[in-house]
Amino acid sequence: MNKYQEALNNLLLTARKTEDIRIIQELVDKETPMKPQKTEYGDYLCGKCGWLVWEAYTPEKHERCSGKECGQVVDWSNE
Repeated sequence: MNKYQEALNNLLLTARKTEDIRIIQELVDKETPMKPQKTEYGDYLCGKCGWLVWEAYTPEKHERCSGKECGQVVDWSNE
């Protein structure tokens, strides 16, 4: 469990504001690495929003999705 999830769990025990909890959960989810989806062309898309995070012909893989308002951390382990 990462430090964001631990802080969220602690907050959930005492928090009463649903909107605050929703926002914090979004932040925790964004910081939790997510596997990209491989396309039939060998490119990789963000697992959250579908934005291109790596093209097969380029050597650089993005650590974060650069899609509009996404910013999801990409998990490249075993890729």
